[in-house]
Amino acid sequence: MNETGRYIASLNEFKFDYSLGRIKQILLALGNPQDAFGVVHIAGSNGKGTTAAFIEAAFRASGYKTGLYTSPHITDFRERILFNSAFVPENILETNIVLLKKNVKENKTFLTYFEFLTVLAFLCFKECGAEIAVIEAGLGGRYDATNVNYSAKLLSVITSVSLEHTQMLGNTCLKILKEKEEIVKGAGLFNLKDNNLRKHVKKRFGEMAFFPEDYFKVESTSHDIKGIKAEILDVKNNRGFKMKLPMYEDVMAENAAAALAAAEIIRSMDVAIDIKKAVKAIEKVKVKGRLQKISKDTFVSVAHNPEAACAMFAALKKMRAGKITYVFSALKDKDIKAVMDIIKEYKNIQLVITGIDNERAQAPSVIKALADKTGIKSFLEPDNNKALALARGIKGKGVIVIGGSFYLAGKFIKY
Repeated sequence: MNETGRYIASLNEFKFDYSLGRIKQILLALGNPQDAFGVVHIAGSNGKGTTAAFIEAAFRASGYKTGLYTSPHITDFRERILFNSAFVPENILETNIVLLKKNVKENKTFLTYFEFLTVLAFLCFKECGAEIAVIEAGLGGRYDATNVNYSAKLLSVITSVSLEHTQMLGNTCLKILKEKEEIVKGAGLFNLKDNNLRKHVKKRFGEMAFFPEDYFKVESTSHDIKGIKAEILDVKNNRGFKMKLPMYEDVMAENAAAALAAAEIIRSMDVAIDIKKAVKAIEKVKVKGRLQKISKDTFVSVAHNPEAACAMFAALKKMRAGKITYVFSALKDKDIKAVMDIIKEYKNIQLVITGIDNERAQAPSVIKALADKTGIKSFLEPDNNKALALARGIKGKGVIVIGGSFYLAGKFIKY
């Protein structure tokens, strides 16, 4: 890790500013770089990263210079800030880090890790000449560092909502949605299946609330070794077409349909987007850690909550993966018990519980106790490499999945 990487890693990860005053102060001092490009802002519990990547690809395919800001990263913080789907040039990155550090010092304030990277993304996108930036919220929405004023916000997107970060966001899906929907300024696209949540957004946002299936609807999906084949209905034109995605979970087809809906809504604002080119571009998108195959019989997944775990195991079942050996760990704030309950329902899953090198990680022994209490066959090996070796020794003819956390996935994925 170079000096820049060490500095960024040293920043305080969690010290929320419930007024967003710090980041707004710095942005103002820097001339509000986030106003230099059009913005699509995304929040949600699951599907944010893939939906963001799909929307970015749609714009890029239509000839726009694009920025993409997502989190967390898997192996390198530069993954979070992409220009035209590639790392920001090193000279631009370094120049803006120096500028931002100087500005923070002059304003006698500080920024958290996420706040610093958010401002850095805005600065880099401006200098690179981005015309459109897709910005993914980190946690929640109301007080997220990305929830600042944008002079050219095109659309806000809310992906699925499920129970996570309940101590900060609320203990019901509706309470969590109310936090996330605070990013919506103007038009909002809501990829929600729960009728009560849909009723809420219709009541609050009225004619400015849009839903993906009013534009593009997933009619069916099938799977092969290369990924998903989806039948999509273009609702407005009553025309069906096929999409192939190099991913395995059905929800990825839903995310692709949501991205196309976002493109169509923005196109109706007289922004030139070629939907046919968008489809082709989305078919080529690969997002790291989304049930990613890293060898013949081994997958890595960043699924880190019950909803994501359900989608992952359902995909493996459709793939006829057979017996699953799940190398698993998680952070303390995740609903590990609910994940254990899901695993128990499948009956063909055994666990190898390992550790995460992070102060927020749950102790492997605590996870093992939960597995034992739930009645799941499990093994304990805190060392990651030894855990994978153990999994290889006990998997039989089945597959191995490594997951439960971005931090664990990052140990086994090369960017």
